[in-house]
Amino acid sequence: MKNLVVLFAGVLLQATSGFTLFAAENPPPVIDQIVVNGAQKNLRVTPAPGVQEYQFYSAPSVGGPFSVNTNFILTPYITGYSTNYTTNGPVPITNYAYEWRNTNFAGNSGFFTMSATPLSSNAVALATVLNRLA
Repeated sequence: MKNLVVLFAGVLLQATSGFTLFAAENPPPVIDQIVVNGAQKNLRVTPAPGVQEYQFYSAPSVGGPFSVNTNFILTPYITGYSTNYTTNGPVPITNYAYEWRNTNFAGNSGFFTMSATPLSSNAVALATVLNRLA
């Protein structure tokens, strides 16, 4: 019986050693919408998980060349209003989202793209540990 258990464990170990589980790659950030108001260009972006920083690139034409544009800043904008009704009466709520805003874009038109720098594995591990301790 002992030999059968050892044989079963050996076969199971050999059968499962060929399987490797990897986490799915995070989706890249996506520019969802561009809002233009004069020289101000606002990029509304779906954020990517685990990103340390975003880089924005702009070009005068689709063919490029794209160059790094460091003039974008993260700014809140109002998406709407709602009202919560509590025991003390109605409470107005302002709903915010964030967009990347460039207030001094030179030119009337442009093309934009972006990239993201992921967090290091040590930073992700530290954030996970601290989150579990909280």
